[in-house]
Amino acid sequence: MVWKLGAIELASELARGDGRPRLRFGMSLGFVLLCASVGSTHGFSGSVAALLALGSVLATHEVPRALVCRAYGVSCKVALTASGGLLEREPASMGRLSRFLVATIGAVANGSMALVLHLVARRLSAAPEELLGVLSKLHVAWAGLSLLPLSPFDVGKALLERAAPETRFTFSVASSMLVVAVAAGVLSVPLEPLFIGLCGLVLFAAAHAVVESYRDFSDVRSGALQRARDAELALDAGESRRAMGLARAGLEIALAKTVRERLHRTLAWAAIAESDPFAAHLALQGLPPESRDVYLVASYLTTCNRTEEAVALLESARGVGHRSRETTKLLADLLFRRGDREAVHGLAEADRNLLSQADLDAIQGALAAE
Repeated sequence: MVWKLGAIELASELARGDGRPRLRFGMSLGFVLLCASVGSTHGFSGSVAALLALGSVLATHEVPRALVCRAYGVSCKVALTASGGLLEREPASMGRLSRFLVATIGAVANGSMALVLHLVARRLSAAPEELLGVLSKLHVAWAGLSLLPLSPFDVGKALLERAAPETRFTFSVASSMLVVAVAAGVLSVPLEPLFIGLCGLVLFAAAHAVVESYRDFSDVRSGALQRARDAELALDAGESRRAMGLARAGLEIALAKTVRERLHRTLAWAAIAESDPFAAHLALQGLPPESRDVYLVASYLTTCNRTEEAVALLESARGVGHRSRETTKLLADLLFRRGDREAVHGLAEADRNLLSQADLDAIQGALAAE
């Protein structure tokens, strides 16, 4: 099963990281297609050159931002997309200084790279000098854009990060109208293909900002965000059936990715608590791979009466170095159901430091009663 393999891969990654924040990188098909269309006038080599040039601009900008996040203990994902570089932080909340660094260090990196390229170009022959000159200008342009206080760009997004959803949506629409007007004027004059590609990234970024801010605003106005909170509170209170109802009602109207993920996760755990494998399966399908961890997948397998698969999954996670109180307790319960008392005793001894005294007493009590 893909879910089991993904859970083991995630467990292995967490074990190797030893609890440190993770960095992940990706590239969307939309970005590749944009670069291909920009360089298509020069054939396949032109498309590859556009991919490398625009990719280097975005990577130079986003990698230092990701490293700052990691330095502050925040896991993140960098993706090169048709709307520019996207940095998704987990968790999204950061302090004022760290947010300022994340908003500005990308521009510093692009500006520094532009200076290096300019100095190198002065020492080369005409053809490489021209190419490096264009690339240097791209870095300068992207650095300047990122410092604008408009919502598609780093500084603008940082200013609005803690604003109300309605404010973010209004500002995003106004910013995007201004960006489109300026981009239309720029595109009306002859440009290098790579600068046309840069304008394309800016226009897609503006559209993306409007769509995302609208989704956040819509979820507040429709009550989807409140339903996500209420469902989580109901689940914590042990009211799993009510949590399922709230989560399902929220999923009918929720638009934002983060809200839908919260609702799917709550629905999955509530369905597991209610021993409803079909609802749990549908909820897990709605989660991104990085949210389907070992504990969740093993709990789902248990609900499906696939006990041996759940045991194998938990033991495989232990084999790659991943251990937690929750997974140990679940494994002990499954081994106890299987009647493997020696394995339960050995597990309790091996993970004594992970378990509370109440957990150990419960395990010893169950073994003695047996």
